[in-house]
Amino acid sequence: MTYSVQTDSVEPRQWSQWARQFADYSIYQTAAYQQNRCRMDAQKLLTVVIPDGESPVLMALVRVKQAGLWKIGYVQWGPLVLPRGIQTPPDPAVLRRFVEALWEMGVSVVVATPNILRDAAGSEVAARFRQAGFTASRAAKEYRTVILDVTGGAEAIRAGLHKGFRRDLRYAEKAGLEICAGTGGESAEVLRRLYAACVARKRFQGLEPDELLAAQNGLADSEKMDILVARLRGEAVGVHLSSSVGQTGIALLAAISDEGLECYTSFLLWFESLVRAGKKGMKLYDLGGIDPVHNPGVAQFKLRMGGTEAWHIGAMECCRCAAVRALWSGAVRVRALLGKRGA
Repeated sequence: MTYSVQTDSVEPRQWSQWARQFADYSIYQTAAYQQNRCRMDAQKLLTVVIPDGESPVLMALVRVKQAGLWKIGYVQWGPLVLPRGIQTPPDPAVLRRFVEALWEMGVSVVVATPNILRDAAGSEVAARFRQAGFTASRAAKEYRTVILDVTGGAEAIRAGLHKGFRRDLRYAEKAGLEICAGTGGESAEVLRRLYAACVARKRFQGLEPDELLAAQNGLADSEKMDILVARLRGEAVGVHLSSSVGQTGIALLAAISDEGLECYTSFLLWFESLVRAGKKGMKLYDLGGIDPVHNPGVAQFKLRMGGTEAWHIGAMECCRCAAVRALWSGAVRVRALLGKRGA
């Protein structure tokens, strides 16, 4: 079967309407987020939609980076290939048509990081990518996380928490904390301030909040990120940013002040975030990644919420020809070697 391709720019509202039909849709494949990333990184954004009849079967927002004479296309948490209600994995011909469309637009290398878990169904999807000419890529870090079912409501979520987590949650609930939800304004300023203080205190390289917050105004109301702010006696002591798009909510940023640590604010903010995601129709909640080797404390905290440790199927890459593949593989190896020497 020959598939047609739409590569013209899609109006954000239309993109959102189509993308919500996919189970693997996330904040990272919203037009607002990707447009903001392109502005920040001086990259170009390409749009690819492949329909089958009246409905799309693949969608992707691709950030293109110029690297010398090459154009590298990065598909963050995409392409979208799992239309809701369809149980079969994507047709390799669709995936192949996707990369051919990018070749036609001058892209030399495509690096995709699908938002698909490495389970039995995900393994089938990975196999289809390989049949379409993709290979495993070392150009992007493996995504490891914890996934929770949030469909059962507050009591079911509470019951699934580890005993020690429930104890600390009860302490936080008795501490007099007030939780308020917002999408911008003062809530966004609290996020910037508390997160900056947290980065300075813990001395880690954190994500820039405006990478996410600058996209907020461009998101549809139903896709706007939640900013939960915890206050104690009127003072902001904790904040939590999350997204509920597609069928899986995801934690994006969190920060607690010194005073917030003393009253276990994190436990209440995370619990409220899980409950709100369930109320918004999410089936699952992604706790935002873990790194047990370099950040074991956070990993243990997230595992105590009773979820299941999970991995994405991994980064996939496809090169335009054998010559490009050889040069690209060499460049990736050199970058990895330099990274190890700088560690």
